[in-house]
Formats: sequence, structure tokens, C-alpha cells
Amino acid sequence: MIMEEISAGQLAGAVFYRVYDLLKSTYLHSPKGRKRIQYMKEQGQELSALDQLELGPVRTLLHGAISVNGSKIALGQSLRTCYNR
Repeated sequence: MIMEEISAGQLAGAVFYRVYDLLKSTYLHSPKGRKRIQYMKEQGQELSALDQLELGPVRTLLHGAISVNGSKIALGQSLRTCYNR
């Protein structure tokens, strides 16, 4: 039973990072994300690759909250499957 719980936790972590990456990538490639990067460049800021991937605090927290909920759903489904055997 412990192995199933460990694998369920790994699944939840994988879901969290996948959902977060999807949300972040979608935003950065959207017109609004591109406009934000262009605005930062126009302000005279030299942007490194990491700066261009920065979302800002509000969007980071929002994407994190959505990702956590997705991973909780995946974990719940996984554990329910383990205990219903």
C-alpha cells in the first residue's frame, strides 16, 4: 500500500509541474505576454532569458494555485483507486 501512495504523490507532482508549464507557456506566447516583454524592452531593460520567462507575482501565484488544485485532483483520484482495490 505504501508504494501506491508514493507513486500517487509522484503523479501529483508531475501533474503540478505539467499544468504550471502549460499555463506559463500559453501566457508567454499569447499577445498579452508578448506585449509585456516588448514593453519591458522599450523601458530600456536588458532582458536575460530568465527575465523573459518571468511572469510577475500575481500571475505566478494564480498559476500555482490552479496547478495545485489540478495535482490534488490527480492525487485524490490515484489514492481512491488504490484504496478501492
